[in-house]
Amino acid sequence: MKLRTTLVRLLLCAVGFLSPVAMAEAPAKPAPKAPPAKPQAKPQPKPQPKPQPKPEAKPAGQAEILKKYDLDHSKTFNVTEARTIQDAYAANPQDPLLKKYDTDKNGKISDAEFMKITPPPPTPKKPKPAAKKPQKPQKKK
Repeated sequence: MKLRTTLVRLLLCAVGFLSPVAMAEAPAKPAPKAPPAKPQAKPQPKPQPKPQPKPEAKPAGQAEILKKYDLDHSKTFNVTEARTIQDAYAANPQDPLLKKYDTDKNGKISDAEFMKITPPPPTPKKPKPAAKKPQKPQKKK
């Protein structure tokens, strides 16, 4: 009986001690202030999107030169085709298709000038990774 009374008193003390803490309310937050009313302004036009950088364009006429002088249709020039281009320009230095590549204006297309005509080689396709075969468990002897 004495134990019961002690436990009840202890329980009542704990409840009496914790109840004011539990009953206390959190301080109220002040209401957010409303922004001051702005005068009606004219609607702003939507901002234009920034122009995206354009990919590098091929030099003008490169496709035409390729079509005209790429005899084996490999989309690159071999030595014979390069010689043909250089000879064609030497025979007709007023050719507007090739004239812009003669940067030193000597009436000939040098090898360095020819390198500006040649299109970049086609990019090779990436090989697909080979599928791994599951290993079979080896039998113990």
